[in-house]
Amino acid sequence: MKISKNYNNLNCWITKTTEKTKEIVKKSLKTSPMYKNIINGNSPRYCPSIEDKIYRFYNNKKHDVFLEPDENNQIYLGGVSTCLNYKFQKLLLNSIIGLEKCQITRLGYSIEYDFLNPKNLKKSLESKIIKGLFLAGQINGTTGYEEAAAQGVVAGINSYLYINNKKYWYPNKKNSYIGLMINDLTKNGVTEPYRVFAKKSENKLNIREDNSSKRLFNVFKNLKIIMNFNFLKYKKKNINNLINNIIINKNIINQIYLQFKYKNYIKIKYF
Repeated sequence: MKISKNYNNLNCWITKTTEKTKEIVKKSLKTSPMYKNIINGNSPRYCPSIEDKIYRFYNNKKHDVFLEPDENNQIYLGGVSTCLNYKFQKLLLNSIIGLEKCQITRLGYSIEYDFLNPKNLKKSLESKIIKGLFLAGQINGTTGYEEAAAQGVVAGINSYLYINNKKYWYPNKKNSYIGLMINDLTKNGVTEPYRVFAKKSENKLNIREDNSSKRLFNVFKNLKIIMNFNFLKYKKKNINNLINNIIINKNIINQIYLQFKYKNYIKIKYF
């Protein structure tokens, strides 16, 4: 299919901080809300501010800065999120290679938001305290678009099942990463903004993109969910035949090889 391009591609660039940047941030920490304990919450581990990067990785001489232009002749800077005051933000940016004469159109800022303890949720994402209230997204202590979207799917399905007096549905941690995330949230709670990772799953060799249709087919069928996927045009038998004939990705073969190579040291999952 030929896609019509009704937009103009814009080039992005990359630059780096300098030793001068490091010294400016070091001097500014005493004014930072994060380091004055005005903000007490933990920031997302995987999206640190420029203050955190320099404080925690002080031996690093440089940090990457991504320059992403928009159509309004402005450039968004990725990799330098900050909550410093205007004076230090100006000095910081002007110390970066290529930004010596830049002007600030919008200041960086930090926000601190509350969340509800996800241990007070059922696995259907219904509140244990308020019947019929389903919660999804950052309010449950997560971070990331995918985590929010996944919770929205589960909460949305179960809110529909609730008003129709039907049995709740939720995935389990053995057959999906969504199930792993919900188990983590409802059982363990959170001490920092939560993200789900493949390494957390004991069954990650089975939870793959190339077998998702096989794992989800019965779910869609039982919930009577109609999805715009080609595999729903086939009968279940034909789907299984198709999946069994899929060529396994080389990386997956390497993982299986390593699993059996060290079978005396790790738990084997046959599939």
